Amino acid sequence: MAGQIVSSEVSNNYNIGNINASKQNAGGILGKYSDSKLSSCYNVGNIESIGSKGGIVPSASSNVLNCYFLENCLVGPTDAKYAISKPSDSFSIGEVAYLLNTQVEGNRSDIWGQDKEYPVFADNEHPLVCKAVLKINKAEEQTTGGSVMLENSTESGQYLVKKNLTVRVKPDEGFFLKLLSLNDGNGNKVNKSREDQSDGSIIFTFENPGKDITAEATFEKKGENVPDELNIIWDLNGGTVTKGTMPKRIKYGAVLKEPSVEKKGYTLMGWYVGENPQPEKEQSYDFDSVVTGNLTLTAIWCEDALYVTFDPNYDGAESEEPTRFAFGGKFQLKEISRPAPEGMEYKMLGWYTEKQDKQTGTVKGTKWEKDQEITQRGNLTLYAAWENVDLFENNTIENPFIIKNAETLKALADKVNNGNTKDGYNCKYFKLGEDIDLKEIQPWTPIGTAEHPFQGYFDGDYHIISNLNINNPEQDNQGLFGYVLGNGQIRNLCLEDVNIHGKSNVGGIIGKMEDCIHSFKNLGVISGTISGTANVGGIIGSAIQKNYNCKEPYTLMFNSANITASSGAVGGIAGSINTKNTANGCFNTGKISGEHAGAVSGTGYAGNSDCYYLDTSVTNPVDRESAQAKNAEFFKNGEAAYTLDHGSQLARTEYWSQGESFPIFADSENKAVYKLSLTQGENGTITISGLNDKSFRYVKANTKVDVTVSADNNWLLKQLKVTEIKTGKAVETQIKAGRITQVSFNMPTANVYITPIFAPKGEGNLNIKYDLDGGAWGDYTDPSAQIPFGTVLKQPSVNPQKTGYDFRGWYVGNQKYNFTEAVTEDVTLTAKWSTHGKFIVSFNLNREGWSKEEIPEQFKDQEIEPNGKVNKPENPKWVYKDKHTAYKFLGWYTEPVGGKVWDFSSNVIKEDTVLYAQWKEVDAMSAGTLEEPCIIDSVEMLQYLAECVNEGNSYKGCYFCLMSDLDLKDIPSWTPIGTESAPFSGHFDGNGHVIQNLTISEKTDYAGLFGNISFAEVKNLTLNEVKIEGGNYVGGIAGKAEESSQDGLCGSLLNLRVDGTITGTNQVGGIAGAIGGVSLSSSNFSGTVKGTNQVGGLTGAAGKSDFLGSNFSGTVTGANQVGGIAGETYGGKLNDCKVSGSIKGEDKVGGISGKISFYENKQQVENYGANIENCSNEANVAGSNYVGGLAGYGEDIRNVYKVYNQGTISGQDLTGGLLGRLSQGAVNEKEFIVSLCYNTGKVKSTASEAKGVGD
Repeated sequence: MAGQIVSSEVSNNYNIGNINASKQNAGGILGKYSDSKLSSCYNVGNIESIGSKGGIVPSASSNVLNCYFLENCLVGPTDAKYAISKPSDSFSIGEVAYLLNTQVEGNRSDIWGQDKEYPVFADNEHPLVCKAVLKINKAEEQTTGGSVMLENSTESGQYLVKKNLTVRVKPDEGFFLKLLSLNDGNGNKVNKSREDQSDGSIIFTFENPGKDITAEATFEKKGENVPDELNIIWDLNGGTVTKGTMPKRIKYGAVLKEPSVEKKGYTLMGWYVGENPQPEKEQSYDFDSVVTGNLTLTAIWCEDALYVTFDPNYDGAESEEPTRFAFGGKFQLKEISRPAPEGMEYKMLGWYTEKQDKQTGTVKGTKWEKDQEITQRGNLTLYAAWENVDLFENNTIENPFIIKNAETLKALADKVNNGNTKDGYNCKYFKLGEDIDLKEIQPWTPIGTAEHPFQGYFDGDYHIISNLNINNPEQDNQGLFGYVLGNGQIRNLCLEDVNIHGKSNVGGIIGKMEDCIHSFKNLGVISGTISGTANVGGIIGSAIQKNYNCKEPYTLMFNSANITASSGAVGGIAGSINTKNTANGCFNTGKISGEHAGAVSGTGYAGNSDCYYLDTSVTNPVDRESAQAKNAEFFKNGEAAYTLDHGSQLARTEYWSQGESFPIFADSENKAVYKLSLTQGENGTITISGLNDKSFRYVKANTKVDVTVSADNNWLLKQLKVTEIKTGKAVETQIKAGRITQVSFNMPTANVYITPIFAPKGEGNLNIKYDLDGGAWGDYTDPSAQIPFGTVLKQPSVNPQKTGYDFRGWYVGNQKYNFTEAVTEDVTLTAKWSTHGKFIVSFNLNREGWSKEEIPEQFKDQEIEPNGKVNKPENPKWVYKDKHTAYKFLGWYTEPVGGKVWDFSSNVIKEDTVLYAQWKEVDAMSAGTLEEPCIIDSVEMLQYLAECVNEGNSYKGCYFCLMSDLDLKDIPSWTPIGTESAPFSGHFDGNGHVIQNLTISEKTDYAGLFGNISFAEVKNLTLNEVKIEGGNYVGGIAGKAEESSQDGLCGSLLNLRVDGTITGTNQVGGIAGAIGGVSLSSSNFSGTVKGTNQVGGLTGAAGKSDFLGSNFSGTVTGANQVGGIAGETYGGKLNDCKVSGSIKGEDKVGGISGKISFYENKQQVENYGANIENCSNEANVAGSNYVGGLAGYGEDIRNVYKVYNQGTISGQDLTGGLLGRLSQGAVNEKEFIVSLCYNTGKVKSTASEAKGVGD
């Protein structure tokens, strides 16, 4: 079959030809094999060889299984040990075929049939070879009775090789055949025909069933004085005969023929012996047996229907009465449900003929399908099969599992803690649907353990869980949640009346959290006590980050419970957090007690910000430098809520509202807190409830504010202005006029100021006129009139009309008239109109200092048809508040704060609408775009950029532009922009400007103007008088510049000029120390570059990077891999580059590059050779080994075209005008091409031949 195979499987093969090997290794199936498996093969051909040989394979091992060869087929000695030899008869009678079918690891292959002389593959003409077992069933006293044999055989057993088979049975003298049973290996009866022979034998013929069979003959001895005939009684049991006869008498030892009978609506189950047979316990009568006694045969009928009992198959369930299905009809499923515990349900898998395994849940038996045809009769029990469905697993962020009661919350804890979840419900979503009281579940078992942590998302939806009680002083990780890991996240939840006592890592909401990559926010503990030994916090006991760095994961949290730790760290929010994490926007008013107590966190507090604590809650806290102490009034009067929401800033939030004594989370009933400011007038007084002697107070939005105004003698209140500070929008007020004026209004979702305007009292009447601007009053009388001085003008009850227009209001100038203002002069009110049927859309820029009268043309009001769309204006811009802070436009919204963003592509107008610009106060560095980059115009701004990047802000996609020349002479050692772990990834445009006197003297790694850049662009910049002393990765522009993937060139260094001195150790270059996946083009360096390994005039090392039109002039000095453009390059292009000056090194020194090799892309299993075109070297190059005008050492260079050298090349060993040595392999099976290249410089070699091009 094969000369040799390795690590393969060979099975079910045969050979009948002769094999002759003139030298060695001959086998019937394989000549040689290694680490392979052979099974179920045979050979009958002769094998001849002077060497190793075998009937199946020479030098075989135990991996040869169930293989056979013809004895004496081997000519000469053999070392085959595991194949089995068989005589020729075994191959011809079917024995070998049978063994091939059955002997591999106890499984039948059912492949082999039998031809005349040897096995063949089974087909229609060659049925599967099976075996017949022939038996004689004898009574104990019998010594004989007769014989049974296959055709042409006298053996008791034989192989079935033909399609049609014959069994001959011959009783002995004095005996008769009582019964011949013929069954296959599964116990099924094999149909046969009987023919009595004249010699007293009986022949039974049958078709080969393709299975092993057993033929069992039962003989009986003929009795003495037996009657010649026997009586037969037939009981049709309500049926009738349709074919055949029912003899009443039959000859002794004869065989009855079964008659055909029928009964309407019934099917015959069989004939049974006796008058009252029990078919469920007895076998039906076998009409193949001979009659040796009187018989009563009773027909037993089965109704043409199936009665199905549906068993629910779970404890406590009862089956209903059987359901009747007509034979030939359709099966209908019975729908049932199964009660399940909280958080679970049972999904019905179907109805089966066998019970489901309760331990494993394995379904057994045959499933009955809906509309399945009823093909059986009688009685049947079907068992329900169930799948245990964890409802906690079947949820998403859009459709979370809603927890509405304490029992379900406990079920969640049980499932997580027992480990009966998939990774602690990793990425599964849960949400509270109601407040939950745990008073009936005492004590509480925390959700998640160290062995089985919770890893899901839990949203409290701002509900409250109360009466949480835990008393486990010897157990760590105690809280509502015990242990949270990885993707676990808890948000928007408060606890009330907690009583928790544990050991270490104890928190109100979370005992311990580890490597959580999401932020935790909006968590609070309203009241209670929490205690333990160490790492005890109001919200979190302990939080550690081993593998991830999640910035500001703990935001918007508060605690008012009392917290105690007997020995270790304790804090109002967290007992212990590490320095990778921070707490932001949190406060504590609860009592904190412990040896290492922090107001907010006991450890890891250095990065905490915007955190506050009650000054009496803790004495001398360890985190006092990162949290502010405040008195009780600060938390009670709304100032804390306002401060936490950054209420005075443009991009304020609305997370906090005000409770009785401290802030609470804002919701639909408790709105965010805003500031009300008051300016007292000079000729009267204003009193506001709760303001006391201050000029401001903090008020929840939608709260009614009552104002009392008293004017001085001879003065009156002309107007009380209540104005939103940011938008300039007037707040609607209600006025009750009199000597003391009462004014009320609802606090808007905005900071407001109240300004009274008093006017001297006057006498007489004032003229009020209405200018209808083309409109008419209709039937209404013109309200123009004279009114007394100081009267508040009432708005006309009827609006004027104008054909084709809609009335929009009364205006004085550009301002809508305020009908709450007292009239102190003549007034003309002008009607404002809009086209009929259209709505007015106004744009509010929503920022301080904005005036609607100064609004740009593009933001003017628009008239829009009903259901029409608004024309989107250009995005507004807002200049920087300062050089560090910018305002980013977020979009147009329906409210000044909050509201919904307006989608100009889909939203339609249904009423007059005001759209408000919303802004976000951002780091000015991140606000730069291609059109409007962030401006760098001072050394301080450049330093600030370095500071921000080094803190972890990559500014990917952000644009910066240098707007002036900068001199760094006053900075002794520059701090590079970007570190090893925090690279710069933005776009920096030098805009043709110059930075001079850049000095770095600390000899650190990643030294340059930029320390490390990734996916970045730096262009159009000149550095003069650079002096850098660094370690590894040292360059004038960047210490290291690379992309982060292998998909292509993702970084760019363009149009750069650097002069000066660059010194380092490894990867040192005039422009960059090392680059990868970067294009360096149109850039020059002049000066000195010094280093040890991988030192280059432009870059020290470059991987899959392009050098385009870039030059070096000066001196490069190093030891290994030293070059004028690069110390070493991997792949990429070098086009139109020029080098002049001096290049000195020891090993692998080149005018263009010390070493040029291929770039290996392991992800795509592809290598990239270098391409060098139109490059020249005029510098003198000196080294020891591998020295060349182009490269000292070249490996798998793709193409060199129009490259020349004019400098002197000096070396000891392997020195060439272009290449010191070229090691060329097959990179992607492409050829190496050198064309139109030359050398005119001197080539000197002291140890070996000097080559004009190279070796």
